[in-house]
Amino acid sequence: MVNFGRSGACITCKQRKVKCDESRPGCHKCQKVGKSCPGYPDQWDLAFRNENEIVQKKVHWNQKYIQAAPSNKIFMLENALADERLQAICLFFQDYTVSKCGPCPGWLHFLPKMYQLSAASSLLHHAVCTAAYANLAQKTERPDLAIMAMSHYRESIEIVKQTLLLPRTALDDCIMTGVVLLGIYECINSTLNEESQYHHSGGLETLADLRGSLLMQGHGPSLLQIVCCQMQRRNLDRKIAPSPADERLMRLLDPVPLANRMIINKFEVSKLVANVNARIGAGKVPYYWDDILRNFQRIESDFLLWEVAASQEIGFIRVQRPEEAGHYDSYLGFWSLSLWNKHRAARMILHRNLLEAFDAIASSNSESVLDTADQEQYASSKSIIREMADFIFASIPFSLGDVPQPSIINGPKSVGGYFLVWVLQVVHRCPFVSEKQRRQANDALLRIGKQCGIAYATIFARNFGTPALPEPSKPNWHDSTTLWRLKTELF
Repeated sequence: MVNFGRSGACITCKQRKVKCDESRPGCHKCQKVGKSCPGYPDQWDLAFRNENEIVQKKVHWNQKYIQAAPSNKIFMLENALADERLQAICLFFQDYTVSKCGPCPGWLHFLPKMYQLSAASSLLHHAVCTAAYANLAQKTERPDLAIMAMSHYRESIEIVKQTLLLPRTALDDCIMTGVVLLGIYECINSTLNEESQYHHSGGLETLADLRGSLLMQGHGPSLLQIVCCQMQRRNLDRKIAPSPADERLMRLLDPVPLANRMIINKFEVSKLVANVNARIGAGKVPYYWDDILRNFQRIESDFLLWEVAASQEIGFIRVQRPEEAGHYDSYLGFWSLSLWNKHRAARMILHRNLLEAFDAIASSNSESVLDTADQEQYASSKSIIREMADFIFASIPFSLGDVPQPSIINGPKSVGGYFLVWVLQVVHRCPFVSEKQRRQANDALLRIGKQCGIAYATIFARNFGTPALPEPSKPNWHDSTTLWRLKTELF
């Protein structure tokens, strides 16, 4: 057990038995040896103490016991705060929960209180320990903590299996939250196995579908957003149509909140992508071109309307860096930033899908000839893809704590990097971004892996960083010199 005592040193310096300079947000000693500083215990203890005080007001303590031994509670709390397990958990809460602030409803903000009230044998308890130990293990490079994370992970999986066999036990926010945390663990500690993450999203979807309209109670609406985002990511990555369960869950979303409107737009993109992908596979794109283009224009219009509303509710500010070339975008917080970037990634996928349909027509034996408007749309879609990628890159300094952030954020959080992983994968996989942008995405993923302790980001970047994806071929558009000129300018 690591004993922090009164020292404010980071855990890495304590293990190395060197004097910590206690710089914020991370010490320079860790940086010099190439390690990610996990922060300081005073931050974690304060977070735990605050949550504990709130929870204590809601829990019916055994008054007789407390009166007989008034110092026991304080003594037990102080000992618990020195325990490595609670240090890992408090760090995880600091890293992966986002508090409510203004128009931002927060993300897993209810987790600390929920954990305090959970039984030691519950799925939530084991899932929190799984993610927390993995988070600290990655940041301190301690295999023993990784082993403890895996032990809790196995316990969690067994509980999930039993829960799915008894659906009545699944109608609880704690169960769904536990499965969400297992997905975070896979991202923190994962080898490159997207299927395991898809299994968790599938299990989460099953639990949500079992609850149905009961999701409108408690923390259900927040969990429903997470479920719908994960299933859209799965469908978009696989280019598959939404399942009947997807359709049922989407109907539960209130279309008024900005976050839900973004999710609904992603849902519409997933349906179009699956449809167009099937047409491409069957060589039928020319026969359905008018329908494809009409649906594309409808969804693109919804995206543009969302941008107008988002600019008013959760707008961001472009900041020019005085000391160096370039700029970055400053946001209200991580939650609003994540909405913008998911919107941008989905819009990139929408335009990529249209370009793939264009190329399918050009490479077919069809006599269809695209008119000038179609040719201009091709050039415009490629430009929009690259513009969305640049907006995502401009959000990285804020996400990773390189620039000043609102005081409510309380320092850099790993969740900033976690929210970036999927959108950077979308950039990386897109054949229509520039090679420079692909390298930027790869470098950002490597940095997230190292700084935030997210192994999945590192492994993806290393496995797919080289060689570069080939540029799409330049097909013969039935001797259309106009499109050739437009494509040449963009390539």
